[in-house]
Formats: sequence, structure tokens, C-alpha cells
Amino acid sequence: MAEWKWKDVFKDQHLINLIDSALVKNPDLGILLQEIEMQRAGVLRAKGNMAPTVNAALIPSIRRFGLYTMDGAGNITTDILPGKIVPINLPDQYLGLQSSWEVDLWGKLKNRKRAALARLLASVEGRNLATTQLVAEIASANCALIATDQQIKMIDEMRLIQQRSYSIVERQKEAGLTNELAVSQVRAQLRDLEAMRLVAVAEQIDLEGRISKLTGNFGGKINRDSILPVLFDVDDLKVGTPIDLLANRPDIKQSEFALQASKADVAAARAAFKPSLNITASFGYQAFRPSLWFNTPQSIAYAFVGGLTAPLLNRANLKSELNVANATQQQKWLVYQRDVLNAFNEVSVQVRQSKTLSQKVDLLEEQVKGMNQMTGIAEDLFISGRATYLEVLFAQQAVINARSNLIEATKEQYINSIDLYRALGGGWR
Repeated sequence: MAEWKWKDVFKDQHLINLIDSALVKNPDLGILLQEIEMQRAGVLRAKGNMAPTVNAALIPSIRRFGLYTMDGAGNITTDILPGKIVPINLPDQYLGLQSSWEVDLWGKLKNRKRAALARLLASVEGRNLATTQLVAEIASANCALIATDQQIKMIDEMRLIQQRSYSIVERQKEAGLTNELAVSQVRAQLRDLEAMRLVAVAEQIDLEGRISKLTGNFGGKINRDSILPVLFDVDDLKVGTPIDLLANRPDIKQSEFALQASKADVAAARAAFKPSLNITASFGYQAFRPSLWFNTPQSIAYAFVGGLTAPLLNRANLKSELNVANATQQQKWLVYQRDVLNAFNEVSVQVRQSKTLSQKVDLLEEQVKGMNQMTGIAEDLFISGRATYLEVLFAQQAVINARSNLIEATKEQYINSIDLYRALGGGWR
């Protein structure tokens, strides 16, 4: 099961075309793709925070020291060039490189990078989950649309039978063999079938609109087959071990990566309480005129500063971030447990339902065969005058109900197979 792709499951070319269109045009998938790109940018930012920054700098400035200060009093009696004292308004031009680096002593930045990477992987699995749900929803809607087509076809066939019966009853009434009651009963049955057809057509229009929306199209006729193909036999499925199930389902993997991200956030929040080492350095040329920049070594300027800082007072912000990270981790753990529990229960229910629906379809097929025979017998007896038309109506109504139930049960069986495939982690590959 883990190796199955959705094109290996769905053989209907019309359905394959619909799914291919949805994977390209569906706006929800496009939104999730941009979410992945945002998370990928977050990983790049986290990696960048671990490396030193080096910037080219051109810093022109002008300074004036008060004359009653040590700098001002000293500058006014000091030559900046032979025979030229330091100007009171002192220009200062710097051209060079500046760098800063936070040394990751306690793994704070490393854990932030781990959290960002885990969120990226979770967003990828989120898109896989959305793809799985989209494929299943399109397949289910297509199944319901085909079932509605079959319902309309069945109603049309029954209308033809009823119209023939109506003609027979009218002739019998004219011959005095029956009365107006029988004619009214046939007419009422025809009206019921017309009403049923209108309901089915409305559902058909709704399903076509839903599929168009899912596939990113602006309405139009949905091409489809006239019958539902058999997907697979549940007995042939290899559900696999619990580990296999966890490895297949994108929702569980998404929860797992979200849990990993929350653990890394907690580690980073704890490391924020410890001292941080920041190193800054600069190297370049500095002079009060740009023309003097490259008079070396006189204009060369550099600095190297290292500082170890640790929060002592007013650490409420750090404590609040740690509390949020701990609560988030606990929440993600509960979500992961919930998703695993739901996965096992979902598969178990779908497998049991599949077997039950298979038996239900077999029984309804036998019932339809029996009802068709009963209707034929009733019509023959009515024509020969040995049965009332009310008995024919009852037989025809029973056939309509049986065939409708068979179409509905077949649709349920097909949708159950789609749900089982999705529950086992298929649908996005």
C-alpha cells in the first residue's frame, strides 16, 4: 500500500484528467505552496543567524567636541597635519568592512534552525495532506455525479414504462375495463418520477459546480464515464504494521514535525537565559578627508570587541517565551496523540464498513433482479385482466426503490474505497 500512487488506483481517464487539473489549478494548493516557500525562507534566515555578518560600510560623519572637554581642549592645540590643527568641526570618513557574530555557546541558534526546518517539513506534509483530501474529494464527487447520472437514467427508463402503462390504462378506460382511479394513479406516478428527476438534475448541477471549483475551472460540463469502475478489493489490501501506517499518513507526519519544532523552541527558550557571546570587528580606512584614506598605515583603522552578556533582572519576557514554548510543546504532543488515535480508528472503521457495504450491494442486486421479475409478472397479469393496476404500481414502485437503493449502495461502496485509500496514507503521491 505504501508504494501506491493515485494514478495506480484511479483508472478512469476522465477522473485522472480532473485530478491533474486540480493539482495545477486548485487555489488552496497554491496557497499552501506559498506557505512552504515562507517556511523555506524561515530556514534560510535561521541558518543565516548562525553565521557572522560582514558588511561593506561607507560612513561619512562630522563631529564637534565641546571646548571645555578633554577631547575639545586637546584637539584645539593638536596638529592633524603638519601646520594644521584639528578642526573644531571635524569631518570623519570611514570606508571598510564591519562584522558581527553571536557565538552559539548553548545551542540557542541551532535549535531555532531545527525548529524552522521542522516547520518547513510540516508545511510540506500539510500540502501532502491537502493533496490527499483534494484527490479523495474529487474522486468522491465524480462518483456521486456518475451515480446521479445513473439515477436519472433509471428514472427515464421508468418514465417510459409508466408512459406505456398510461396509454394502456387509458385505452382500457375507454373500453370500460377500468376506471378513472387507475388513470389518476398512473398520472400521479408519472408526476412523482418527474419530481424525482428534477431533484436528481439539481444534484447533478451542484456536483458539476463543486468539481469545477475543486479543479480550478469556471464551470462547464464535466466529462465522466457512465459506470463506476472497481478500485480494489479490500481483502487484497495490506494495511501493514502500525509503523507503516504512521509512515504513510501525511497528517501524522505533519503532527510529528510540528512536535519536533516545539521541542526545539523549548530548548532555544531555555538557552536564552544563559550568557551570550557577541563579537564585533571592523577593518578599513578612516580619515578626515577621503584623499587621505589610502595613506597607510596612518589611515588604517580596525577594532575587535567581544562581549559576554547575561540577563539578570526583568527576565519576565524570557520566562513568558519559555512558558509559551512549553505549553505549545504539550499541545503538539496531544495533537500528535489525537491524530494517531484517529488514524487507527479510521482505518478500522473503513475496513469493516467496506465488507458490510460489499454484502449490502450483493443483496440489493439480488433484490433488483427479483423485483424486475415481479414487475413483469404483475404487468402480464394486469394486461390479461387477472390483476389490478394498483398491484402493478406497487411492483413498479418497489423496483424504483430497489434500483435507487442499489445505486446509492454502489456509490457508498466506491466512496468507502476512496476513504480507505486515503486513510491508509494514499492520495498525494
